[in-house]
Amino acid sequence: MKVRIIPFYLLRTLIPYLLASVGVLSAVIFMNQFVRIFNTAIMLGASLGWLAYSLVQMIPGVLALSLPMAFQLAVLLTLAAFSERGEVMAMRAAGFSFGQIVWPVGLCALLLSAGLVWLNNWENPNAYRRFRTAQHKLASSITNVKVEPGAFSNIGEWRLYAEHVDQDRGMVSGIHLFKYEDEGSNAWAMRISAPKGRFSVLPGKGMNLEMWDGQFQRSDPKDPSAMIMADYKSYAVFIPFTGAQAKREYYLTETTTPEILRTINEKTLSRQREAEYKVEASTRMAMALSPLLFFWISCPLGLSMAKRNRAWGLLLSIAILFVFYGVMACGIGLGRKVFAVAWWAPFLADAMAVAVGATLWHMRLKS
Repeated sequence: MKVRIIPFYLLRTLIPYLLASVGVLSAVIFMNQFVRIFNTAIMLGASLGWLAYSLVQMIPGVLALSLPMAFQLAVLLTLAAFSERGEVMAMRAAGFSFGQIVWPVGLCALLLSAGLVWLNNWENPNAYRRFRTAQHKLASSITNVKVEPGAFSNIGEWRLYAEHVDQDRGMVSGIHLFKYEDEGSNAWAMRISAPKGRFSVLPGKGMNLEMWDGQFQRSDPKDPSAMIMADYKSYAVFIPFTGAQAKREYYLTETTTPEILRTINEKTLSRQREAEYKVEASTRMAMALSPLLFFWISCPLGLSMAKRNRAWGLLLSIAILFVFYGVMACGIGLGRKVFAVAWWAPFLADAMAVAVGATLWHMRLKS
């Protein structure tokens, strides 16, 4: 009977921590998405219904990021609380093995990883595709665009910033116009600046922007050292609304993993693009396995924290997350640059976690 009580007692402590962590982390991540979508809705004059629908489509992506981190925090906070109260020592003295103590946590990790496999490889890409399809339809019916002064406005693949805006006359000043290589990229491919300009909207198509006495810069996001710069007296650019074309191109992030694998097998991609596809598919699986890996690392650490409080567990969790995702980011960058390791590089953090966890368990069982 006592063996049956232990799992329920452990889960009763773990689940509140997990839910609280998911709530806090999801709120932080969701706010970033909310600001971006809200800005787009205001600029394009979208309805509250469109805004609500778009935010709902962001939930799978938010959960895909927050769940692994929340689980890591919950596991260490739970075991730190047990150690702080001397309950781990008491259970060991009563004859419980480490496996009998932590197996419910391992079961939670397995269920979370199974859910993340579905979320990362199917639901999240499909949800993002639904969002961009809704954005595509909205942009096709745009008759006017409101450019806010002192704020970035997203117009198709461009980001427009203007210090002062005369909406009625279509005059702008302090203009900075950026075009990015891909969705979510931090590296801009083109930048156009000007002290003043004028814009006009072609309903359902895009925006004409004419600028005077400014500067043009173009760079290669993959090689920032390669840059073209030029001054101009007059420069005009047409900025199409997202979805202005009858058929839009899907981003890699809105493509399901089976579709990615099918495209790779067709052998129609360039070498660089194929590496990006492979890295994307591998990253999704590496992220899905993270709850199991966090369980593998956290349990021996948590069981060793005799007389340590929950604040220590929180700090240790943050350190683990920082190192794990830092190594994963390095692996992703390596996979995109070195074609030969594109499939395996995103799993670098997972391999490190397996090795560290094995060492920690060996030390724990040996003591």
